[in-house]
Amino acid sequence: MRIIRFSDLQSSPWKNGGGITREIAACRDGDRIHWRVSIADVAVDGPFSEFKGLTRILTVIEGSGLRLISPNNVINALYCQPAIFDGGLPVRSELINGKVRDLNVMFDASLYDAKVVVADAPLKYEAHNTTFIIGLAGTCTLNAGRKLHIFDVALLESQPIELTFSKSAAALVVRLNLRKQ
Repeated sequence: MRIIRFSDLQSSPWKNGGGITREIAACRDGDRIHWRVSIADVAVDGPFSEFKGLTRILTVIEGSGLRLISPNNVINALYCQPAIFDGGLPVRSELINGKVRDLNVMFDASLYDAKVVVADAPLKYEAHNTTFIIGLAGTCTLNAGRKLHIFDVALLESQPIELTFSKSAAALVVRLNLRKQ
């Protein structure tokens, strides 16, 4: 298990100037992304970068939300409600009541399955995949000792997980499962 403190993540400005991204971890083969997990701050309305061949799950972790507008539909990505969409589509975002911070999970669906869930009650399971736990509120304790504060991340690979919460605490759990080939 590796703990990644939010304060230690390096930020990179977006090309369009509308926000910044902090990459947590990624799996790449050269220029090809297999999966990537990051936290972004969105400050203004504007276009999203297109990632052809990838599926995106965006979860607002601070702020009211975003309206994601594509040629096919409009998705309201609201606080703690994972929104899934095709990363190759041209998407424009509109802020709902001000700036937001979001968690982005991008993955090649031909190689991986991914799931993002909100947790606020004790969890215990065997992990046979890559799992991220991101603190949302209060303090979360992993495996009876490692503490996660708001926006800190635990990266677990194929190890058992026991997660407990202080009062009013919550976390996002991201699971990436390699598809059988």
